Amino acid sequence: MTETHTTIDNSTPAPVPVGQPAPPLSPALADAVKPTVTGAPQGLVFNSVKHQPATVTASFTLFSAFPLKWILTLISEVPPSHSDITKRAPPNLVVAPAGGGWSTPALTVTITMNVAYMSGLGIGKHHFFMTGISQRGLSNFAEIVLTVS
Repeated sequence: MTETHTTIDNSTPAPVPVGQPAPPLSPALADAVKPTVTGAPQGLVFNSVKHQPATVTASFTLFSAFPLKWILTLISEVPPSHSDITKRAPPNLVVAPAGGGWSTPALTVTITMNVAYMSGLGIGKHHFFMTGISQRGLSNFAEIVLTVS
């Protein structure tokens, strides 16, 4: 698997006067620390025969001094598929908050799945990848795996 995302530079170029040192970078652009992204619990299990548990909840915690946005992707092994569920989650899957906006240094994004959603996924492993992106464009990710048996 390869992680990809688009980085957009919204900064405004400023001319540097001849013979003068370049102005210092803004704190956001000088930041060299990748965001911290964690997921809990890292593994979830759903029994499709017994339809248990009825609801599964997991959360991702993100931290960055200069946050920009987050992206939530679902990659299923069987059948092979992937989907971006950042802005619009499928029915019976709740992502809160939704939309991918990240304006505070610490953020928790919760995913809640019910029986109808998990039953429709199919037997196998389903990977939820959360990617956090800083204003400088640095990124990091965490994974939570749902195993449907």
